[in-house]
Amino acid sequence: MDLEWWQDDILWQLHGAAGTPGSALSSEDQELVVKYFSGVGQLVDALAKELWAVMLEENARVALMIGESLRDQTIQMGLYEMENLLNRFREALIGFGKEHCRDPRNTKNKFCLHYLLASISNCIILKKSAEVLQQQQASRSAGQFSRTPPNPLAALDRAVRRACRLVMDQLLLELQLFLPGLLTRPWLAQGDPTPKLCSILERHLELYGRVRPPCRRRLQEEAQWLMVVEYVRAVMQKKLVCRSGEERMQLAQQMLQDNQLFREVFHILEGSGSDSEVNPLTLLSALADFIHLKDPGMLTLELSGLAAKYPDISDEHVSVLLDIRGDVSRDIRGAVMDLLEQSAPPLPAGYRPIFTEILVPPSTLAFCLPTAKCA
Repeated sequence: MDLEWWQDDILWQLHGAAGTPGSALSSEDQELVVKYFSGVGQLVDALAKELWAVMLEENARVALMIGESLRDQTIQMGLYEMENLLNRFREALIGFGKEHCRDPRNTKNKFCLHYLLASISNCIILKKSAEVLQQQQASRSAGQFSRTPPNPLAALDRAVRRACRLVMDQLLLELQLFLPGLLTRPWLAQGDPTPKLCSILERHLELYGRVRPPCRRRLQEEAQWLMVVEYVRAVMQKKLVCRSGEERMQLAQQMLQDNQLFREVFHILEGSGSDSEVNPLTLLSALADFIHLKDPGMLTLELSGLAAKYPDISDEHVSVLLDIRGDVSRDIRGAVMDLLEQSAPPLPAGYRPIFTEILVPPSTLAFCLPTAKCA
């Protein structure tokens, strides 16, 4: 199965072939590989062996009795067993995630990502087996049993979604080392830490590319979404406020440069069914255009286009963008906010809200006693 492939990939691709001259893989690392993969391996192997042992035995009885009803009942027994084991598998993933969160930087967790990706690939293999079994079961027998019909596909989906969530948590954990450096004065002057973020993304995407479809693309798209959300969250922290038109231009140019770097990283998602209008990276260029707009009087028009594409943008988000510009008068700010309040378009079907995931930090206000006057 895919577990062995991933385990060999760790040994050879990441650390060199064990036992060969110049190998970087220590005996401790080899033990960690075996430890990480033994848990999921035992569960998946138990699933396959137990299920097929039952199926072979019951199929023999079905063949002797030549009874379609018994055949259907046998298949249903196998599906029940598969569902139970997959629920156990999901619980094991949850436990693994909790253990990892307690000490995420422990060196013993160095193969966490490979473990999860191997789990996803093997779940996809099992999904095909479950679909074949369900197709073999006669539809007319579905209501003949008192128990709730088995649904191993739903259990598989829950397990895969949990594993994918843990993969994204691992990506975010690595990105968080450099995210605080975004949208700061050093970032504006030197462009750091965007190249480091891209390096992390490239490494993850290379590993995602070895996962079986359709989860391969799902992970790639979720990584892109995560990066955009975290980037916009950095914008909303308002660590950088422009003091001149030149700084606004410099800020917008740096954001566009970052956007281009991210597009190069995620080029695998271009031209493969993704509409540029729904590409999350499009948001970064839209925000850069809003900040770079030379005439503040045109901000209402610019905002109308932004709100049409991203209808979940709130007045708090827009207020931060106006603050970052640093040149918006009270009258223009009021006109922009009025326009946003009046438009408030409903979320279109299929639109994935992005701004609702990004909370605007509360403004720091001076503390005032009830009887005192604020300065």
